[in-house]
Amino acid sequence: MRTAQDPHAELFARFRRYLEMEEGRSPRTAREYLMDCALFSRWFRERHGRPPRWEEVGSQHVRAFLASREVSPQRVGRVLASLRKLFRYLAEVEGLPILKDPTEGVKRPKLPRRLPVYLTPPEVARLLQAAYQNCSPKVALRDWALLAFLYGTGLRLSEALSLTYADLSYQDGIPHALRVKGKGDKERVVVLSPTAQRALHQWLKHRNLEGHPTSPYIWSHTSGPNRGKPFSARAVEGQRPGGGGAGH
Repeated sequence: MRTAQDPHAELFARFRRYLEMEEGRSPRTAREYLMDCALFSRWFRERHGRPPRWEEVGSQHVRAFLASREVSPQRVGRVLASLRKLFRYLAEVEGLPILKDPTEGVKRPKLPRRLPVYLTPPEVARLLQAAYQNCSPKVALRDWALLAFLYGTGLRLSEALSLTYADLSYQDGIPHALRVKGKGDKERVVVLSPTAQRALHQWLKHRNLEGHPTSPYIWSHTSGPNRGKPFSARAVEGQRPGGGGAGH
């Protein structure tokens, strides 16, 4: 980065020290910011035949620089962030008369939305079969029931693990529907599918027999030091089908 051909080498060195020492950025992050800014400086010299005078750089230069490079939308966002950080440093620390941040008004491209990935029915069947093959029948029941319940309801894991007996309604002695509190404390009623009914019915038979008698949580430990406490999302997500785990 610091070469004899770079008239801004000393400036960039100070900028890097500022990022690491005063802003607490990691060396890697500071290096990435610096690389983006150095690329812009090099592009400006090649385009205009002279180094940039930073106070004269405008949004038209930033747009032209981005247009000259085939980069992903994610990378465009980082370049804009790097240049924004540089011009703020130039104004606030170096004292240059930067009247306006040239990245203002340069819109970040919209990032493509990642579509949710759904398991196919055969994949779900294999997952449930793997969960049910645990050497411990109780752990197998827990893993299978929770996986089948999530698949049959479409609930978020956090929503399922926070369910209590008060949220559950029955029909003819079989779990029928749930009152679920989602994001923003919005409540909705979820009618259980046959898969979810069967899974929950099987789990509750074990839960009511061996679980903590006064714990309100449906999905809670039935043995061990955490008996009665709800399963944690971290423990569930870290539990591979067929794995053991402390308590169940």
